[in-house]
Amino acid sequence: MFDAFQRTSVAVLNLANSRGYSVKEVIATAENVCGSTIRLKMVTRRQGDPPILVGDARKARALLGWEPGRSALEIQVRDAWNWLKQCGTANSATTSAP
Repeated sequence: MFDAFQRTSVAVLNLANSRGYSVKEVIATAENVCGSTIRLKMVTRRQGDPPILVGDARKARALLGWEPGRSALEIQVRDAWNWLKQCGTANSATTSAP
């Protein structure tokens, strides 16, 4: 599995799931997961912001045989939310739902 690393000392890998999500999808999922309304301000895209970003894990698959195991958006957000709760910083980004 790690034969590729025996031939080189450095490898840059993206451990993405090759599926992009819109900002609105992420916000809706986060609100659902945390059970609160997220304070936000809708503004236009900043100069230089790409319209879409999608990670590509083909290199990790080829070198390591790696496959994403927790790639569903809700799982990713729930994992992040649980981590924030453990750190005690979860409530700084939300306000109670009406």
